[in-house]
Amino acid sequence: MTTEYLKLTEMSSNPQEPDTVVNTILREIESRFHVKSRTNGGPPASPANGHTYIVDSVTGAWSYFTLGQIARYYSSTWYAVTPGEGWNVWCDDEDVLLSHDGTRWREAPIRIVAMQDFSQDPGTTTGLTFGYRAGRVRNDSAVTDVSAGTVALTASGTNYVELTGAGTVLANTSAYTSGRIPLYTVVTDGSGITSVTDRRTWVSLGGGAGGGGSSLGDFDEDSGTTTGLTWGYQAGSIRLRTTVTSVSAGTVALTDNNTNYVEIDSGGTVTANTTGFTAGKIPLRQVTTVSGSQTASTDRRAWIPFVVEGPATGTDNAWPRQDGATGRILQDGKWVEADSGDVTAGGHLDMNAKDLKRPILRRWIEGQGTATLTTGTLTLDCTNGPNFAVTLNQNVTTVSITNLPSGTGWIPLTIELTQDATGGRTVSGWPSGTKWPGGSAPTISAAAAAVDVIAGYTRDAATTWRLGRAFEDSK
Repeated sequence: MTTEYLKLTEMSSNPQEPDTVVNTILREIESRFHVKSRTNGGPPASPANGHTYIVDSVTGAWSYFTLGQIARYYSSTWYAVTPGEGWNVWCDDEDVLLSHDGTRWREAPIRIVAMQDFSQDPGTTTGLTFGYRAGRVRNDSAVTDVSAGTVALTASGTNYVELTGAGTVLANTSAYTSGRIPLYTVVTDGSGITSVTDRRTWVSLGGGAGGGGSSLGDFDEDSGTTTGLTWGYQAGSIRLRTTVTSVSAGTVALTDNNTNYVEIDSGGTVTANTTGFTAGKIPLRQVTTVSGSQTASTDRRAWIPFVVEGPATGTDNAWPRQDGATGRILQDGKWVEADSGDVTAGGHLDMNAKDLKRPILRRWIEGQGTATLTTGTLTLDCTNGPNFAVTLNQNVTTVSITNLPSGTGWIPLTIELTQDATGGRTVSGWPSGTKWPGGSAPTISAAAAAVDVIAGYTRDAATTWRLGRAFEDSK
């Protein structure tokens, strides 16, 4: 009899040679933890005692075994055991951990920690040199941290900047290379860069086995729909520059007695071929088929994680600013929040016609608009405020009030009119719909350097202005 889970041979009562039984059990235990290979193509020619393999071909000494069993060699004899769900073995020649799901062997799930995403580094991009930030790339189970760096470009051409599965950034002028990850297309003239196009395309890290951080899976193998010559994959999402496409779970047909290369294009279509991974597409899986069954399945997903990336240095306590194209957090936020909660503004706050509720205003200054007086037309531009200081150096025949705030509400207006050294200038041509005390516009003080102040408001978006002279000949 054998044990239920590891299927170890049980010792009978009162065995005549207990040491032999125990030694056999120890060898069986050892075979449960590692194998030499899962793609050996049949039994090796010269095995050594203790060598173990996953049966990938029922030939030769393995003719009576079953695909996927663990074959153990000892004293000129091969022994086989059928794995159970949850068994894990280390595969020596691939340096990967394999897990059995009750039906077949798969690479054990691996979680990837996102870093920067190889975005362009403007600080090191100059002339015919393209600079990139640090990142991390995964190829099968190998995760490689890549430092920031630069790559030389060819003058007067289109340069294809790409990343290998080992983390090397290269550039060529032919095309993107099969099995590598596109980063950027960079066009150059004789001395520098004329255009840069972001070509980063990657499978996002999802909630399925091997990923984390999203409700979607990451195109991992779906054991529920993978059978025979059909390979099933979980849902995922793919990003091409700023466009993110959600892809539903599905299946793809495999070719029998071949090595099948399963890949996904930038539009989210999953396909398989028997030639090789295609340039510009993302490798997903490499599946070997024999006689209607999948005998080996290797995870070939290699991706650049998409992250919100911060600057190397920035302003302490600054509110962040985001790059709309890449999602990166930009350096040197202009609004700074102190520990007390007080905020120091580094620019204008545009409420865009929205309410500012319950403010307490202290030590405020009202903005002053721009006034221009040309050939009798006084234009009052309210972009920077509704208060104006005007020196009258000619008669005004038309008053135009522009760029008022949008929306409904009360809008004030204050105009300080100062006669020049000549004096005697007149002001007329107020906007239609202007209402004055007594029904008539006042006559502006004519003395040289005299100052009159006109003040009022509109509450119907400038259909009606109610104005009056607040100060006459102010001295």
